[in-house]
Amino acid sequence: MARISVRVPMRADLAGGTLDLWPIYLFFPGACTVNVAISLTASCEIATLDDESIEIALLDSDYEQRYDTISDVTADAKVGLIARALEHFKLTGIRIETRSDAPRGSGLGGSSALAIAVVRALSEVSGNPIDGYDLIRLVRDLETRLLGVPAGIQDYFPPVYGGLASIRLEPGNVHRHPIRLPVEDLAQHMIIHYSGVAHFSGSNNWEIYKRLVDGDEAVRDGLGRIAASAMAMESALASGRLDVAGAVLAEEWNHRKELFRGVSTPELERVVKVAKRAGAWGTKVCGAGGGGCSIVLVEPRRRAEVVAALRKLPGQILKVAPVAWGLLVETPDQQSLYPAFTRPTPSTEHEPPEQFFLTPGQLVPFLLASATVHFDEQKSATRYSFQRNIVAAIDCDTGRIDWPGLRRIDPDELTLSPVPIDETKPDSRLVESSGTIANDCRDQFVQLLLDNESLPIFRNPDFDLYSRPDESLESFQERCREIAGRLRNDGLESLVATYRRRLDQVRQQFEKLLLEEANAASDDLQEPDDSVIPWGRVLNDITSGKAPNHDSPRNAIESDCFEKIGELRKAWERDRATIDDEIEARAANTEKIILSPRERDLEIGRYFVVWAESIGAFEAH
Repeated sequence: MARISVRVPMRADLAGGTLDLWPIYLFFPGACTVNVAISLTASCEIATLDDESIEIALLDSDYEQRYDTISDVTADAKVGLIARALEHFKLTGIRIETRSDAPRGSGLGGSSALAIAVVRALSEVSGNPIDGYDLIRLVRDLETRLLGVPAGIQDYFPPVYGGLASIRLEPGNVHRHPIRLPVEDLAQHMIIHYSGVAHFSGSNNWEIYKRLVDGDEAVRDGLGRIAASAMAMESALASGRLDVAGAVLAEEWNHRKELFRGVSTPELERVVKVAKRAGAWGTKVCGAGGGGCSIVLVEPRRRAEVVAALRKLPGQILKVAPVAWGLLVETPDQQSLYPAFTRPTPSTEHEPPEQFFLTPGQLVPFLLASATVHFDEQKSATRYSFQRNIVAAIDCDTGRIDWPGLRRIDPDELTLSPVPIDETKPDSRLVESSGTIANDCRDQFVQLLLDNESLPIFRNPDFDLYSRPDESLESFQERCREIAGRLRNDGLESLVATYRRRLDQVRQQFEKLLLEEANAASDDLQEPDDSVIPWGRVLNDITSGKAPNHDSPRNAIESDCFEKIGELRKAWERDRATIDDEIEARAANTEKIILSPRERDLEIGRYFVVWAESIGAFEAH
């Protein structure tokens, strides 16, 4: 039974949604929409059957059915998306399993991502794989047929290509423009909160669409402002100004919720308000609004406070992060991870490795191999990617590669020639032998990477904070202490408010006793004499640790009051010390995590045979 699996990332949109519906963007020259692929995924796996029936299993919905014909599938409303795709490819005798990580109605493009996965997998089964823009256009049309309303195009680019990009919406030419901000940088600033309320983007977008076509000037003006915000978002991210991007994010949401009443909800407004109060730069709702998820941009040092504030609201913080990778296809004989236009091209037994020359003289062969290694941190849903380039000697006599003696190199620093530098050619038998050895080394290279590649990172579980790949423990802990300092200040502010109330109670009781004593000594009601207690600075003395500064008590009531103030002072010291200890412990709560790649996390590039005098020659460049 042959199996084909396709997995794709979903997306978070940062600005310009709704503009990607044709022909809306034609009314706004320069229109674009900005989005980023995220680590939530949709997947489709297809296996062949021994008969002509069709089996469909929606794994995240716990729904499974068997059908005799495509017409039977079409009659089942629960599998409408798959039915449209099967009608197009006319395939039977297969079992289709789908899964989606995102909550239903999250606004993260989950249905569009799943459509990309299903159609790409079915095209593979049909023997005519569809990629790139052709795949995007086909899925858009099939999903429009299913929904019965126009489908935008932005949701399909992140599943295919991954990464952060602007989808530029030009007449006759909708195209993807990558934004060269590393997704790891964006990850430090991004939070996604799910409100727990599902939305349906088709209805909101269709309402806006109809109003625009009907000539509603308010909608046209609002979409114009959204278009301007999207262009500003692209510019801010391209220049690395994430603080500006945060302000644009908030601006885009303000413009979007003015389009019509169904875009915003009380739950979403609460998220925006709470995130801003906790220090976020900006917040907007993902997708067309009406529910689902909100994306928050925040400076890293305020991230923990914003996360803590949002966790007090209904819903949940999603463990997601931006990712650079796109469509992943696994077939029985290969696995590839790629944006569709930049697939790796590993050597095969039908394509001998290329031969290059590095130095003149008596030459020996070396293997130069490259790979991209991905590390997934599951709890934070963060993916780190590193390029690995190695050189190792080839022993043509034994047919082995000297893996223990390999060196890491930067191939861009090598001056390689496709012909011998001194016109002295190696023996043709050595050339053939070295090529065969290099060509057969893929499994060894993969195992070498699996055995030796690891990425240590640090995590503070109390602050939900992770280190950067190249960050030292000292630097990470310093960031933790910065967060702890702000949390300590917030805790002390709350504690001061508590002691202000407690001191007011002491004062009120004191003044009541003085008044009762004064009135008991006289038949006329009168105000008591001023006490020797300097109430104006008592709270400051307590919270700043200053010694008491007042005259001696003149009576038993004042003496009792001084004693209670002294008790408050001692209680303050204990409570403050407790906060200090707790915050210090939270800041120091650091754990080390060693990430290791799986075979599916390796992108193996091409192999080359390089002829040089010695491995030391690679260091000379």
